[in-house]
Amino acid sequence: MKKGIRISIISIIVIGLLLAAIFISKSGGSKISEGTYYIENCEAYPNAYITVSNNEIQFHNIDLNALYRKEQLENYNKLVERGTIAKLSDSVLNQVSDLNYLFVSNAWEINYDEVVMDKNGTFTYVYFCMVPDTYFGKVIQYDSLRKTIQLNDEDVDKILVFKE
Repeated sequence: MKKGIRISIISIIVIGLLLAAIFISKSGGSKISEGTYYIENCEAYPNAYITVSNNEIQFHNIDLNALYRKEQLENYNKLVERGTIAKLSDSVLNQVSDLNYLFVSNAWEINYDEVVMDKNGTFTYVYFCMVPDTYFGKVIQYDSLRKTIQLNDEDVDKILVFKE
């Protein structure tokens, strides 16, 4: 009787560990799963979506400049006034602050070795898709369990969520 209970308990533990391993392997890890992610929370751009392929991410049917550029330029100007960062030439500023050029017209290459900067929770990873040495770009949060990509912003109302 005791031997049967012991075997049952060990069997339950082994099955639980196997199920946990399968669950974790299905989550996909820190690399963003390739595929198409559709907008979930933006009435202004209901047909927006993201494609992820070959370590690249690209936005479609959305005007990122209309959503984020003004605030990024305001923050940039404040940092320049404080002397925190160097002032860029107008041509360089126009190029590096054009979020549509960076993410919509072109795909952004995610270098997983360099870009994975933070891990929040068990299945959530944060990537800083920023133009080097500037304030411009976006922070992307990937939830490998829920298969969502979140485009983060300081303004909570401007956080966009895309789901595979």
